[in-house]
Amino acid sequence: LFPIHDSQGRVIGFSGRILTGDAETAKYVNTPDTVLFHKSQVLYALHRARHALVDKREAIICEGQIDVLRCHVGGFRNAVAAQGTAFTEQHARIIKRFVDSVLLVFDSDRAGQDAAIKASKIFMQAGLAARIVKLPAGEDPDSFIRTKGPEAFQTLLDASLSAIEFQVRVLESREDIHTEVGLMRAARAILQTIIET
Repeated sequence: LFPIHDSQGRVIGFSGRILTGDAETAKYVNTPDTVLFHKSQVLYALHRARHALVDKREAIICEGQIDVLRCHVGGFRNAVAAQGTAFTEQHARIIKRFVDSVLLVFDSDRAGQDAAIKASKIFMQAGLAARIVKLPAGEDPDSFIRTKGPEAFQTLLDASLSAIEFQVRVLESREDIHTEVGLMRAARAILQTIIET
């Protein structure tokens, strides 16, 4: 069970991580929106990350609380996450008060790749530079730092790709760009990202 704090460190809700269960069960159960707690306006661990965010002028954006906790334990104290919801314009505005750029470190599966691309558009629309970290297959920040260590994680951060380059690589792996149809689909997706940002 994770307490959720506002930017001042006051507890405003809770998030429970289900450790056992089937694929049908949601991993997290969060406090529903209340007068104090609005998922679209809260970033997990922001109250702990504020000073590191200002010092580095860069945020590490994770998908979940455990990833953020592992980042902080590993020395990456500028890590935050959304609260069981997709990133919103409000999240981007909050982050922009502290940083100039974001590093998105999402799961390496297809859903994580799609979420990273979508979130990067939101951050770029807010005027932030967005880069995406390519994790090895089957890894998330928690498992990677736990097994490979903080230095290896820093190497991944240093090798991050621009959001456009990341999207190009993802599309190359999903589309047959040697065919006219595949190339058109990939080009359309990239152009849409450029137009939106």
